[in-house]
Amino acid sequence: MPSIRTAYTVVISGASDTIPAPGNARPGDVIHVFQGVDEGSVGQMGISGGPAWSSPYDLTPIPGQFVTKVHRRMITSSEPDEYEVTQAPGSVGVATVLVVRDASSSVVIAGESLEAWDGGLDGVATPGANPAFGSGSNLDVRVSYAFGYGNTDWDDPSGYMPITSGNTGYVAAHVAARALYSSSPVGPRTFETDGYVAGSAGYTLIFSQGEAVPPPPPPPGFTPGLGISPYRYTAHDLLTGDYITDVELTNVHFDRRIGEPGTFSAMIPLANPVQAAKARKIVPRKSSDLSTGPGRTTIRIWRDGDLWGEYWLHGARPGRSRRGTETITLRGSTLDAYILNTQMDLPINFTGEQFANFRALLAHLQGDFHADIGLALTSGSSSVIRPLTAQPEDRRTHGAIITAYAREAGENGFEFYCDPRISGTSVDRRIVVGAPRIDTGVVHLFEESPRGGSIVERSEEIDALRAGTRMLARGGTPETTDATQSAVPTVSTWVEATAHYEAGWPRIDRVIDHPLQSTDSGTLDDFAARWINTFAGALRVHSVTVVLGKKTTLTPSSLGDQVRRKIVSVWHPYIDGEVSFDESQRLLGIGITPISRMSGKEEAQLILEEPTL
Repeated sequence: MPSIRTAYTVVISGASDTIPAPGNARPGDVIHVFQGVDEGSVGQMGISGGPAWSSPYDLTPIPGQFVTKVHRRMITSSEPDEYEVTQAPGSVGVATVLVVRDASSSVVIAGESLEAWDGGLDGVATPGANPAFGSGSNLDVRVSYAFGYGNTDWDDPSGYMPITSGNTGYVAAHVAARALYSSSPVGPRTFETDGYVAGSAGYTLIFSQGEAVPPPPPPPGFTPGLGISPYRYTAHDLLTGDYITDVELTNVHFDRRIGEPGTFSAMIPLANPVQAAKARKIVPRKSSDLSTGPGRTTIRIWRDGDLWGEYWLHGARPGRSRRGTETITLRGSTLDAYILNTQMDLPINFTGEQFANFRALLAHLQGDFHADIGLALTSGSSSVIRPLTAQPEDRRTHGAIITAYAREAGENGFEFYCDPRISGTSVDRRIVVGAPRIDTGVVHLFEESPRGGSIVERSEEIDALRAGTRMLARGGTPETTDATQSAVPTVSTWVEATAHYEAGWPRIDRVIDHPLQSTDSGTLDDFAARWINTFAGALRVHSVTVVLGKKTTLTPSSLGDQVRRKIVSVWHPYIDGEVSFDESQRLLGIGITPISRMSGKEEAQLILEEPTL
């Protein structure tokens, strides 16, 4: 059952102040920070520290004078020592910190504000609310803000226990709570105080029983051969992460890639009513059922107790074959696909370090409660300062903006991919970043020879039309005030692959578009030079399929590691008694196909980087 882990109040003053973070909080706890100040506006109030906060509610009893705002998120494994709060310059107020454990992140919150300069109020009215969750293991919390004088003693209604109180002399806050052993609606409650109340803001929060990370399946007592490892698939809510059900899947394939979302595909067999009933928990039969379904559901993949990925389910196809077999085909992507589907609707102008700008962009998006899926960057800095700006009229998504921003600076840019990890009883939806690239230095060895080996298939795609020996970078079109002048994009100078020319290569021209459509000729020249240095001649893309053992060092979290291959074959023979192919390449992408009736092995398809000349 949910319970309060800690609660405390802190007086805050001035345009910026700090409050201590809860030292005893644990990952997966739900934290709310309430702000109540004596002047200013909601837009001047905010909080920072740790992952992005959402602000689901605010109340303004008297605009410009009595203002309250609520901030919330989940506690993570890397909390700062303190949080910074902002408000109107010269204002004074009370911040209330509330941390609840064993609770779902889907919190019912309702509010009510009153104003009565003449005669005052008897206390603070908190509204009724509908728990709307489960079987009645709920927690009813009431947060009261009184604006006036002398509000130091509070009289709680029957059944409510006082938790914490604070007072500046003009702004007073009080928290009380009770266990709620029912899922029936709760009524309004008034919390009386001994002072004069000119305005009030009352909040009612109903916390339901949370769902911890489901325990992983136990490994089998005996596992013969390669590629046999227990998999488990669980469905969760996208916004909250709450557990929905286990899912039986077949024909599963999932992948991850640096710099772009990975994909997921699978099938749900509907062989009996039990399977069908469970499938309806994640794919509703009718469009009027908004409780679940593609768009608001994720699939988590567990291998031998380890989390191997979380995929946003955005497509499903129930159907029946001519043979009479009913199935549901699922389609999904890693969680970074979500930011490719949210339009940037307010201007941004971040001028700091590029990772900090990335974090600011996520906070900009996830400040909207309906877009807060808990994405957060891993810690660290690239030490590269460069601006990130965009306008709503650009009609670009947050994902498109950050992808172009990461790539356009070349060696001063960065790489990223989504890599969720277990943290305590919750899952941190983290984004791994690295500048200028993700390169861990970890090495995985795979071998192939006439006697066998772990490499079961390989190919090397060589394509001169995707590279070239002469490059031109094309940017954006400068604005002009001359209506008679035609709009022409800015371009770089041509750059040539000198070593290829000297070796006898012909001229093969490529025109490449700059990701951010720069109109600066120097920027375009640098961009073209980086391309010719990296992709001159014929582009080579290596694809390798390896078989995985039950215990493997290679996982979907291995992107950026080095894959060393030692190959002996007709194409790569021994030369002077030595293996002619013994190379290490960086892992850019990995696709996993779990063991199935169609294949007796668990396989990983690896996309490797061609070393730069």
